[in-house]
Amino acid sequence: MYIDPMWTITHHQAEIQRAMVEAERRRVAAERRAAAKAEVPLRKSSDRTPILRLFRKTVES
Repeated sequence: MYIDPMWTITHHQAEIQRAMVEAERRRVAAERRAAAKAEVPLRKSSDRTPILRLFRKTVES
């Protein structure tokens, strides 16, 4: 069975390019998640619902 070397090289180059694009997509998504997580303000105790405050007091006791 004959395997064309140029086709093999082209195929491997396409696989490498696809993997690079996928890695870049994951990197950008991770950066966006990190930025979104940094933007979320921390909850203050006054923002907690009464049931959460009660639960916290019960657990602390």
